[in-house]
Amino acid sequence: MTMTHIPKATPKSYAHSYHGKKIQDNYHWLRQENWTQDTGVTNPDILAYIKDENTYTKQYFDKYKDLTNAIYEELLESIDVDDETYPITKDDYAYFSKSLKGKNYNQHWRAHRPTGKKELLLDENVLAEKFNYFSLQIFSVSPDHRYIAIAYDQDGSERLVLKILDTKTMNFSPLELTHISGNGFVWLNDGSGFYYQKVDENWRANQVYYYDFSSALKNKKVDEKCVFKEDDVTNHVNIRKSADKQHMFIDVRDPKDNVVYVQNLDNKEFNLYTPLPRTTNIKYSMEAAGHDWLIMTNDKGPNRRLISISKSDKHPLNLKNAIEVAPISVRNALIDFSVYASHVVFTGKTNGLPFLKIWDRETTSNKDVPFNMESFTLDIQQTEYNDDTARIAVSNLIQPSAITLVALKTGNQEVVKQREVPNFKTDNYITKRFEAPSKDGVLVPFTLAYKKGTDLSAAPTYLYGYGSYGYAVDPNFRATFLPLMNKGYVVVIAHIRGGGDLGRAWYEAAKLKTKKKTFEDFIACAEHLIDIKHAQKGNITIAGGSAGGMLVGATLNMRPDLFKSALAMVPFVDVINTMMDATLPLTPGEYHEWGNPEDKAYFDYMSTYCPYSNVKAQNYPALYVSSGINDPRVTYWEPTKWVAKLRHLKTDHNIVLLDTEMGAGHGGPSGKFGYLMETAKQYTFILKS
Repeated sequence: MTMTHIPKATPKSYAHSYHGKKIQDNYHWLRQENWTQDTGVTNPDILAYIKDENTYTKQYFDKYKDLTNAIYEELLESIDVDDETYPITKDDYAYFSKSLKGKNYNQHWRAHRPTGKKELLLDENVLAEKFNYFSLQIFSVSPDHRYIAIAYDQDGSERLVLKILDTKTMNFSPLELTHISGNGFVWLNDGSGFYYQKVDENWRANQVYYYDFSSALKNKKVDEKCVFKEDDVTNHVNIRKSADKQHMFIDVRDPKDNVVYVQNLDNKEFNLYTPLPRTTNIKYSMEAAGHDWLIMTNDKGPNRRLISISKSDKHPLNLKNAIEVAPISVRNALIDFSVYASHVVFTGKTNGLPFLKIWDRETTSNKDVPFNMESFTLDIQQTEYNDDTARIAVSNLIQPSAITLVALKTGNQEVVKQREVPNFKTDNYITKRFEAPSKDGVLVPFTLAYKKGTDLSAAPTYLYGYGSYGYAVDPNFRATFLPLMNKGYVVVIAHIRGGGDLGRAWYEAAKLKTKKKTFEDFIACAEHLIDIKHAQKGNITIAGGSAGGMLVGATLNMRPDLFKSALAMVPFVDVINTMMDATLPLTPGEYHEWGNPEDKAYFDYMSTYCPYSNVKAQNYPALYVSSGINDPRVTYWEPTKWVAKLRHLKTDHNIVLLDTEMGAGHGGPSGKFGYLMETAKQYTFILKS
């Protein structure tokens, strides 16, 4: 099919007034006036432009549909298999999920352990039939195992619908709650009611609600009851049940500090208390283990320590009385922990590589758990409080995930489920880890993988990064990388500052007024790959999504000469205009990450890297941009405006595509098949651009 004209959005003069200056924004008109998630996009001119872009993108991929379908089939071969998760035991039941070949979504099952009888509880495929988009976000079993609360997103807006399944009748109750947040769901211990969160008109989940489920079952009228509200819009609120099932935690936090409120789940009266007060620049997370609190905190340094302290009626707790499970360390960055009746399991990283330790609560001694792998990732999966084994997942870029049980007393390991990938052998691939000197001399690690026999002197390179919010991008196994490696690509994950790959200090080093270090690190990784002959200048594809899309946009403005092409998925690129608008869903809560540009110092610094603001008349690599019309996180107009401005100013003839999902949000198309087709399109673009 012949491609039509390249879409062009007509620039229309518009100026923002920021700090006494007029800031021109000729594509401001692409933002729906008075936009809310409820109204959506109705402006015919905006819809016409987005449709024009989508038509152009479709025509591009129609030219290469055979290649896209071939990549899709290769991805499908690796992922679309009959499989089931290793079960989690709860009382007399073992819960697990199944993925079935040819089915888009999972099934949820349980087995009655005394009898071995299995029953299908929920088939997502059936539930998703009437929706174009479907994503199950909550699946929570009542303490007596009769009821299951589910909450799902049906349009990508992340405003969920909550229903209750009665496993005795296998019917849903008449109850249906809307505008639910996926941040958490907690049953009372007797199952008579539950706590949950709702999103407000600005998509902020700052409230906790209670629902009297037992009264509703008796056909009584029950209203949703708001029991907690956080008025500071810069904070995020999450709820969860403690490992020992005695408490609900309400965690109210921003990037610099937090407070955890506690509710006893045997008590129907809502009566919060706070074991630790909020302290400026101190963050902590906590768990309950019988008579003790386990607390991970940065009160002594950025890498955090883990302590155990007896519960007390006196608040705040005196942490001087705590036992140190893992003391503060400059070398070791603590990441996560799980508590059990007899032990505590915790993980961390040393120079970016993981370790696992077990602490005996009775003897207060630590045991190291060794792993015979040079580069790998490790995730703790909290299981039942009274278990005598911990459950972890171990993988690396060329080793599929292995679910491993670790004996709490001995540290002995047993692999109970090894992920099987058809037509794949680890021995056919190589993974390595290097460090790149960044602009300020700091060594930035990156992990790469490729197929044996690849000619590194000529191989194209795929470089992925994120680098924000302290999130680590671990080099875990991704079957979706296989088509690239099988076609001779070197696949690279950059562990750049701003992420949490090397601990809290690594995150703190690149945020606010040092944010540009994230982009400098990414560029340094690309340059070092070239220096060590694992990449060639102008033959590198970079990729990132959301804040990683900002990384891509900023990097392209700074060093477009290094790259052949780029993928920017739902990219956060209109940083200044978004952060100047406190009515948008995430803006107030992001001030601690990027700064509040109402402060001119932050505005001026942000202006030096904002991808949209810094588009200029220069050559840019080929670019594929995705967007979701219902996205509440990165609103649709950010990538749309960015592409429009790039088309107007760039001086090359490289292709730019904008692909807007008209029925989805931040996560892109839903379901296994939608995700794989999206990946196949990305790889087609990489290979053909």
